Amino acid sequence: MKKILPILIAVIVTACICIFLAGGALFYPDVRSGVELRPVYQVSDTFMTNLKLGRYEDARIFLSDDLSAQVNKPEDILPVVGADQAIVEFQRGMTWRNTMYNFSRVEITYAVTFADGSQKLLFLVLEKPGDYWKIVDGVVKEAGQ
Repeated sequence: MKKILPILIAVIVTACICIFLAGGALFYPDVRSGVELRPVYQVSDTFMTNLKLGRYEDARIFLSDDLSAQVNKPEDILPVVGADQAIVEFQRGMTWRNTMYNFSRVEITYAVTFADGSQKLLFLVLEKPGDYWKIVDGVVKEAGQ
């Protein structure tokens, strides 16, 4: 029994290490991606919350300089990102990262409910030209397009 116990312990420890390494290999990309995208989500979700609450001036700070220049009065922010009316609900959906831009360009999809009850998809494109993520484009499409 004394000879079998060290071998059994070695087998159990080796199996645990293998399971740990296999789990890390499977789940690390998702965990890493979630951590890398957290600042992007903070910007886009805060932007969308400001739109929903009608705080258009607060939302404007998340726009790129080019988009911000198109906003003459606070309500103009909606057409700049492709919306034609107030947003009453939203839910974040899929996210795409463009490897051509070294992960400094991200597209996030939101399922949006507008004031008239219509439901569409809002695609926000964010870039990180410097230290901060900025919204550089927005397009609204019918679901399924």
